[in-house]
Amino acid sequence: MAGKSGGGKAGASRSASARGLQQFPSTAASDLINIAGMVFKANEVKEQIEVARKLKPNGAAILDVAQKWYMASERIGSSSKILKSAYKGLDIYWDGDAAEIFFDLMDDVTGVADGNRETLFEVGNAVVDLYNTAADGYNEAVLAIGSALKDVTPLDPDKQREEVISVLETFMSGMNARRQAIQHSLSAKQAKMVELRGQILQIQGVAPVPAGMTDMRKWEFDPR
Repeated sequence: MAGKSGGGKAGASRSASARGLQQFPSTAASDLINIAGMVFKANEVKEQIEVARKLKPNGAAILDVAQKWYMASERIGSSSKILKSAYKGLDIYWDGDAAEIFFDLMDDVTGVADGNRETLFEVGNAVVDLYNTAADGYNEAVLAIGSALKDVTPLDPDKQREEVISVLETFMSGMNARRQAIQHSLSAKQAKMVELRGQILQIQGVAPVPAGMTDMRKWEFDPR
């Protein structure tokens, strides 16, 4: 009989790339707060800078979680490959009803394993995607601090008070908008995680061995 091909999705999965994190600009933040103090806006600006600081995600912890999902996926995939290589050559020696049942079972088992591998890998990518959303928001906030300082530094707080306040208020409103956008985006990503959790709960186990496969009267074995 001709050997059967196992199930599962073709092609290798590609893990998501994690964003780098900008170093928090402590000196620039302090300078911006000092300038804000000259126009009595120090507390408000400091509050927004603390918001920016707290946006920084714990990359090591989050990406470690993603890596665990990737490892689980890889282990299932490796086991499936080993199983396929072990049974694919048996059709040269084994034929008949029991063999047909066996090959059908192995195709089902490896097909389920490949599907489970894809699900676990997708969870890993979703975790990285969640991290990237937070990382992008934090990096944008860091750049906003530098940009605000660059815009306000040439201004004289005594002679250009209104211009200084305008720059600072633009910075603060931008930080508020950025925080809300990040929260909205993270909520959408978390909804995706909930969806994936449902898929994880539906991960299939291995089917029981059919009775016909163990009936040696149905075996036809050719030890060539």
